[in-house]
Amino acid sequence: MSMSEELSLVIKNQQAIAGIRHIDWNKDELIERVRAAKYKGLVYTDDDITNARTDRAELNAIKNSISDSRIQVKKFVMAPYDQFEAEVAEVTNLIIEAVKPIDEAIKTHDENQKADKKKQLVAYFDSIIGNLAESVTFERVFDPKMVNASTSMKKAKEGIADGVQQIRTNIETINTVVSEPYRSFAVANYLQTMKLAGSMKLAQRMEQEDRRKAELAAEAEKA
Repeated sequence: MSMSEELSLVIKNQQAIAGIRHIDWNKDELIERVRAAKYKGLVYTDDDITNARTDRAELNAIKNSISDSRIQVKKFVMAPYDQFEAEVAEVTNLIIEAVKPIDEAIKTHDENQKADKKKQLVAYFDSIIGNLAESVTFERVFDPKMVNASTSMKKAKEGIADGVQQIRTNIETINTVVSEPYRSFAVANYLQTMKLAGSMKLAQRMEQEDRRKAELAAEAEKA
C-alpha cells in the first residue's frame, strides 16, 4: 500500500450511506387531502367566515405537521453526516498544525535561496556596470522574478546584462540624437526616470525654448 493510500480517507460503511435512496412518506395521501373537493373552487362569503377559518386552520395544521416531520427527518438523516463532518474537521485541524512547521521550514529555505541568488546577481551586476556604477543602481535592472526557483541563474544573469546593455544603448541614443548642450541634461533625466522618450522630449523642448528666446532677443536688438 502506497503512502497516499494509507493517508486517504476511506469510508468503511459505504453501503450504509448509500442505503437511503428515497424517503417514503404519505405524499399521495396528503396531496389527495389538500386537493379534496371540499376546498376546490370554494368562494367564501361573509356567512362562511367560520368555515373559512376552520378550513384554513386545517390546511395550516397539515402544513405545520409536514414541516415538523421534515425537520425531524432532516435531523435524523443529517446526524451521521454532522458527526462525520466534526470528525473530519478534527483530523483536518491536526494536519494543518502538522503542516505549519513544515511550511515554515520550506519558507525559510526558499527565502535563504532567494537571498543567496540575489547576492550573486548583485555581484554580477557590480562586475559589468563599469562607468555607470555611480548612476545606475542594481534595483534598476532587477526583477524579483529573477530570484525565483523557476528562473535559472543563467537566465537571471542574462536579464541583468540585458538591462545594463539597454541603459547603455539608450544613453548612446541620447548622445547621438540630442544636441549639445542638452545631452548631459537628457542623460541625467533618463538615469533618474529610466524613460528614454520622455527625457529626449524634455531636452527637445528646452532646446526649442532657448532657440525661441534667442530669436526674440535678436529681434529686440534689431529694433
